[in-house]
Amino acid sequence: MAIGKTSGALTAVLALVLLAGCTTSGSDAAKKDSAPAIQSFTFESGISTLPPREMQPGQCGLFLWSKVPQRELVFYSNSADMTGDMMIDGAARSLTRTSAEGEGFYGQFTRQVFDGEGYSVQLLLEPELRDGMANSVVIPRGSLRLTKPDGWEHVMAVGGLISCQK
Repeated sequence: MAIGKTSGALTAVLALVLLAGCTTSGSDAAKKDSAPAIQSFTFESGISTLPPREMQPGQCGLFLWSKVPQRELVFYSNSADMTGDMMIDGAARSLTRTSAEGEGFYGQFTRQVFDGEGYSVQLLLEPELRDGMANSVVIPRGSLRLTKPDGWEHVMAVGGLISCQK
């Protein structure tokens, strides 16, 4: 009988502790103001963090992050419209895919080139199919070569994912 009372008391204490963590504070406006902002990071090359991307049902896309300690989303390509998005020199750039070679995965290829506004981005990707990953391909290794209008080039190690939204 003592075990049942102890167990009940422990359950009550645990419930109070859990409820204490569920408190709310202030209005919805206050909650929005206190939400953490997305941090933007700019590399020496002028490449900056892209804001998060959402895909509509049926869309596929390529997401590439920098392979540095602070991983940043630096490139997104929509498979349907064959464009690539980057933040370069403080501005959003939408580049058009001008070349695609190699093995294809969900509308993306192992070697691709995107051009626009005087910028050129060459991607070399090493995709891997992995068990348990439906509608997705992991890219553990890759490189992104940015050529700017003035001829300067920057090469960045990247990793990422090709994925499709159901």
